Amino acid sequence: MTLADYKTLWSSFLGTPPIDQQFNLWLAMHSESTDRHGILKTAEKNLAMHGTMTDDHKVRFASKVMLSSTRQKVAGHATEK
Repeated sequence: MTLADYKTLWSSFLGTPPIDQQFNLWLAMHSESTDRHGILKTAEKNLAMHGTMTDDHKVRFASKVMLSSTRQKVAGHATEK
């Protein structure tokens, strides 16, 4: 996925996307599947909260989901060796 694809995904479910630097940071830190998962989990949470998440809350929540997913993947690879 490209930066434009991520912004479109975000916009479709969460409204105004974060600045490009935020997406670039996520893209540098996480896999494509992790980034997509974080955005979709954030959309689920926002829906469960009846659309009341602030833009800052959305970014922070997505970041937390992505970090948690990446840590789990790294821990899983470490235990496989």
